[in-house]
Amino acid sequence: MKPEFTIVIPAWNEEAVISDTILAVEKFFRKKNFELLIVNDGSSDRTAEIVKSLQKRYGNLRLISHKKNMGMGAAISTGFANAKGRVVINMDADLTHPLSKVPKMLSEVRNGYDVVICSRYVPGGGMKGIPKWRQAISIIGNAIFRLLFWSSIRDMTSGYRAYKLSAARRINLQSKRFEAPLESSVKCLKLGLKVKEIPLILGVRKKGASKYNYVKAAKTYIPAVIKLFIYRWFGRAEKSA
Repeated sequence: MKPEFTIVIPAWNEEAVISDTILAVEKFFRKKNFELLIVNDGSSDRTAEIVKSLQKRYGNLRLISHKKNMGMGAAISTGFANAKGRVVINMDADLTHPLSKVPKMLSEVRNGYDVVICSRYVPGGGMKGIPKWRQAISIIGNAIFRLLFWSSIRDMTSGYRAYKLSAARRINLQSKRFEAPLESSVKCLKLGLKVKEIPLILGVRKKGASKYNYVKAAKTYIPAVIKLFIYRWFGRAEKSA
C-alpha cells in the first residue's frame, strides 16, 4: 500500500544523533502509514551503518546513499525523487524540527495547500536558545529576501516543509546546498503554488555538530540569490508535468 507520507532526512556525518532521530520518528508515527527515507550524503562516519542496522527493526525505513558529499539541497532532491508518499516532508537530522508539527502540516496539505512551511516569522513562531547574532542574520536576511522577491512568505529560508509530491517535483530543486529552501520559496511564488505557513519555535541541536558554515554558505548564497532574482522577475515558470 502506498504510504500516506514520506519523511525525508538528509544526513551527513550524523552518527551522534541519527539513531535517536529515527527512533523518535518511528515512535511518534508508529500507528501511521508512512515511510522514513534517510539520504546519507556521503558520510565518512557510521551514519549509513547505523541506519542499516535499524532497517532490520523498521520495514518502512529506507536508505539512499550518495557516494560523496553533495550538499543538503542535493540530498533533499534525491529524497523527493525517490519518495513514495502522497506528501513529502523534509526535516533536519538533529531533532531541532519538532515532530509535533507534522500532523498540522499534513492537515493543511489535505485542505488544499501545495506547500506548508514551518515558519519562525509568523505569530507564535520564533527561535529559542540560538545566539542573538545568528538570529539577527536570519531576521535581516529574510527581510531582504521578502523585499527582493516581493514575497508573501515570511520565512523564506525555513528548512522544515511539507509538499504535495507533485508540487515538490514541479519545484524541481537545483540548489545543492543550504540555499535550497530559498529556491523552494521563490519557485512557490513564481509557480503560483498555494502556500501555508504555520508557527515554529526553532531550537538548537543537543548532539553532534552543526554543518552550517556561514562563510561557505555565503559563497553559494550570493550567486543563488542573483540567479533566483533573475528567475523571479525575468524567467519563465516551469509548466506542470
